[in-house]
Amino acid sequence: MGRLFWACAGFVLVMPALIATEFKPWILFEPDSLRISAQFVADFFPPKVEPAFLAMIARETWRTVAIATAGLALGMLIAIPLTIVS
Repeated sequence: MGRLFWACAGFVLVMPALIATEFKPWILFEPDSLRISAQFVADFFPPKVEPAFLAMIARETWRTVAIATAGLALGMLIAIPLTIVS
C-alpha cells in the first residue's frame, strides 16, 4: 500500500512539470523522427579507422582525462582544508 501511495504522490508532483515542459514522448515515434534517428545511427557504420581520425580521438581522449584529473586535484585542494576547518 505504501509503494502505491508514493508512486501516486510522485506522479502528482511530476505531472505539472511534464505539462509545463510540454513533454510529449509520442513525438519520438513519428515517421520523421524515426527517419532522423535511423540516419543518426546509420552514420556510425561502418566505423572510421583512418589513422588520422584515430589519432585525433586518442588526443581528445587524453585531453578529457587531463581536464578531469586537474578538476579532481583542484577539488581536493579546496576540499581537504575546508574539511579540516569544519
